[in-house]
Amino acid sequence: MRRRWFPGLFLFCLLRPLAFAYRGEVENIPPRSYFETVRRELEGARTSITVVLYLFSLQPNESRSQGFKLAESLKKAKDRGVAVDVVLDQNFDFVGEEGASVAAKNLAAYTYLRKNGIPVHFDDAATYTHAKAVIVDGETVIAGSSNWSRAAFEVNEETNVLIRSKETARDMLKTLRAIRREEPADPGPTVPVPAEFLLNPELFGRMVSQPDERAFDTYLFLLRQASDSIRLDYQKAADHLGIESMGREAYRRQINKTLEKLQDRYGLISVSKRFNAEAEITLSPLPAQEVMRVPAAYWDLGWNRRLSFAGKAFYLVHQRESSHSPLEPRWSMSLQSLASRYGASPWFISQGVTDLRRNNLLEVEYDEAGLNGPGDRAPNIYTLNPLYDPKELDRSLADLRNRYGAAKVERAQKAASLVYEDCYFLGIQRLVELEDRYGPERIQRAMEMVGAKSPDNPKRTMGYLIATIRGLD
Repeated sequence: MRRRWFPGLFLFCLLRPLAFAYRGEVENIPPRSYFETVRRELEGARTSITVVLYLFSLQPNESRSQGFKLAESLKKAKDRGVAVDVVLDQNFDFVGEEGASVAAKNLAAYTYLRKNGIPVHFDDAATYTHAKAVIVDGETVIAGSSNWSRAAFEVNEETNVLIRSKETARDMLKTLRAIRREEPADPGPTVPVPAEFLLNPELFGRMVSQPDERAFDTYLFLLRQASDSIRLDYQKAADHLGIESMGREAYRRQINKTLEKLQDRYGLISVSKRFNAEAEITLSPLPAQEVMRVPAAYWDLGWNRRLSFAGKAFYLVHQRESSHSPLEPRWSMSLQSLASRYGASPWFISQGVTDLRRNNLLEVEYDEAGLNGPGDRAPNIYTLNPLYDPKELDRSLADLRNRYGAAKVERAQKAASLVYEDCYFLGIQRLVELEDRYGPERIQRAMEMVGAKSPDNPKRTMGYLIATIRGLD
C-alpha cells in the first residue's frame, strides 16, 4: 500500500523531540519482504548508501545467507562507485535476539566490510545506537524494527516502511551522521606462531594428547623472545611457567627437563646448557608460509597462567581457524573435524571451549536442533572476545561485594556460571540488581528452568536467563 503523506509521529520516534510531517511516498514492508526490499534498493543505488544498524549478524561459511548477500550488495555498490557508509552499534543488550556479546555482536560484519574496503565504524562506547535504517541516494529511507539477522529475516514479526522523500532522508541523515564513531581497540603487539606447530601431529597433537602442558608453555615462551638464538633467563622462565615458588635449583632442574623434551622428543629447539649459567637455545626452523598471531597481552595479562591447558590450546586453534574463515573473526567447525585436524580428542577441545567461555574470552553460538533432532545441528560458531586484565575484574567484583554483600554476589556468580558467564561482570552485576528487585527465590526459579536445558542448548545464555527472571510471575 502506498500513500502520499508521511506521519510526523514516525519521525518523532526516529529523529528528534519536534515532529515534522513531510510529503512523500510511503510503502509498508511485510516481514518476509524486508530482505528483498533492502537488496533491491542497495543494488539500484546510484550515488550513496548509509546504513546504521544495532545488529548486523554474519555467519561464517554461509555465503548464501541473507545477511551475507546484503554485505555483498554493499561491496558491489562500493565497487561501482557508490559512496557507502556503515555505522554499527557496539553495546550489549541482555535480551538481544542473537545473544551476542559486546565485542562479538557486529565484529564479523565490521571485519568483512573493512576487508572489502567499505567505510565502516562502530559507534562510541557511550552511545547506544538502536537504529535500523538504510538511506539510499539521499532520497529513499528504509526504517523500522528489523536488524540484519537471520531471526529478523526469517522468524520475527517485524514492522518496517520504505519512504521516498528527500526531506525525510536529509533530516534522518543529519541525525545519523551525528553519531559519534570509533575504531575497535588495537590488539597491540603480537607474537608469530608457525601454523606447522599446530598442524603437525608430532608437535601440538602429541603435546595435547600426552598431555605435556609445560613443553607447550615453554615453547610459546621461547617464541615470544623474538629471536632464533636465545639466552634463557631461568628466573623469567620460571615466572612464566608458574613454578618460581619451587626455589632456584628445583625450577632450573624442571626447566632443563622441559628443554630436553623440546629438543629430543619434539625437535623444536637445540639447547646448550652450562652449570649455573644461562642455557643457549636455538629455535629449529619450521615452515613459515603460514603463521598465527598471538597477542602479547596473552602473556602480559597472565592468561598463560590463568587458563587451563585445554583453554590455552583452543585459544591457539581459534587464532588459526578464524584467520581462515571467510567471515573472520567468526568461524565454524565440528568437534570431530577439529579433533582430526589438531590431534586432540573432542573432549579436550570441548574443555578448552568451556574454559574460554567461563573466562569471558569466547562466544559460542549453538544451532537449533534440526528436523532429525540434536544430531542434525550445524557446527558451533566461535568468536573470540578481546583479552582483558583479570585483575581489573577482581577489583570490580570486590567493589560489588562491598556494595551488595559477599553472599549476594556469590549467588549472582553461581547463576552466571550456569550459562558459562562466570567472568562477565556486567551480567553478574545485572543479576545482583535483579535479586535486589525480585528476591533470591525468583532468581532460583529461573536458574532451575534454565539449568534443565542441555549445556549446548542455544537458550542457555545470559540473555535468556535475564529474560526468564523478568518474565516470571
